[in-house]
Amino acid sequence: MKGVQEVNVKVEFTEGYEERYTKACLRQLELRQKRQKEPPGASGEKLNGKVIA
Repeated sequence: MKGVQEVNVKVEFTEGYEERYTKACLRQLELRQKRQKEPPGASGEKLNGKVIA
């Protein structure tokens, strides 16, 4: 059995990362909520490789 090796990681975020990440998350949440309200196929979704219109 192999031994456990400890890995130390240091992460530095660039300036504005938190704001950009938060905006991206909110944008995805908004798109997800919008898709849930649309009837199936309204956004050009594909089913078995064919566009549902």
